Amino acid sequence: MVSYKKKMGFRTIQVAGLDIGSGSVKVVQLLKEERGYVATHAAIVPVTASDPQAGPSDADIKKVIETCLKKANVSRFTVCGLCGPEVMVRGFSFPNLPPEAVAQAVMFEAQQVCPLDIKNSVVDYHLISNTSVSEESDNKTTILKGIFVVGTNEAVQRKKGLAHSASSKAVLMDVDGLALLNCISRFEQQSPGTSIAAINVGKTFTNIAILGEDGLPFIRDLPEGVHQIIDQIAARNNVSPTIAEQSVSDMKLARENGIEIDISLREVCRDLVGSISDTLRYYTLQEGSAPICRILLCGGFALVPEFVAMLGDSLTEDVIVFNPFAEIPWVGDSEGLQCAQKYGPALAVATGLAMRAV
Repeated sequence: MVSYKKKMGFRTIQVAGLDIGSGSVKVVQLLKEERGYVATHAAIVPVTASDPQAGPSDADIKKVIETCLKKANVSRFTVCGLCGPEVMVRGFSFPNLPPEAVAQAVMFEAQQVCPLDIKNSVVDYHLISNTSVSEESDNKTTILKGIFVVGTNEAVQRKKGLAHSASSKAVLMDVDGLALLNCISRFEQQSPGTSIAAINVGKTFTNIAILGEDGLPFIRDLPEGVHQIIDQIAARNNVSPTIAEQSVSDMKLARENGIEIDISLREVCRDLVGSISDTLRYYTLQEGSAPICRILLCGGFALVPEFVAMLGDSLTEDVIVFNPFAEIPWVGDSEGLQCAQKYGPALAVATGLAMRAV
């Protein structure tokens, strides 16, 4: 989460949320008005590999970014996100410190708990609140609460480089899980004494983002996603990954290929569902954590009804598909509107990125 502000005259730079994934590139642009956000542009373009055996190269992704930005006709200034093992988000609580000492305390905390190489990483933080705690002596102590993010220089520079090579300029770097929470917190009412969770099932990673009652986020990226699910369905039904992927979103094609999607999904998603359940349980067992009231499902697989039903049956919490464009008025062109209506849940991270101000 590398954050800095740039201004052109007295006007804030207009940015677009650019979600560069391994399965597709998504872009969303919003305008902030007095009553809230309105949407102006959106596009999604799948990533195809020039060498299917090796997977998509940076050159392949660059071409897709160029196509996506041109299709959406958005600002060249973008906000990108990171996820996976090269980024870490953690909360912190410090006793009252002078402003000049907070950064040093955050760096020390990061060095103690972060498995990444701090010397070759970017560290940033954000204060959430100042809380007064009464002690036995009736004195009150101020507790500083916030989050810090650590991202490797290599990951940050790669994303910035991909955007730059596609004639875009990444002026902000965020974290996918934080962007997701930024998006849902704008529209979802959180009942007192509860937490709200979002799950974004991507091509390579599944992002789990939980917003606690205290405003502190909990972010975990699971190394399981659509790619692994599709490969296992293909192997189980003796078809190619391409046929398996097409069958997941086309029940008629699935029947023609003899694939029972309901059964296949329940078989191959056991590990992913187990990891999600373990993560949610770990969160609720933490001291001071409020129970999760509901789960908002995002990502491309939120568009697969059979997966939504399977996940809902497997978890104790209510699972609801989240489409940010059910809440954001559309004022852009008809092509972007069709994209938002059809792929809204898959655009949640890009929408959260687009909400960042520069």
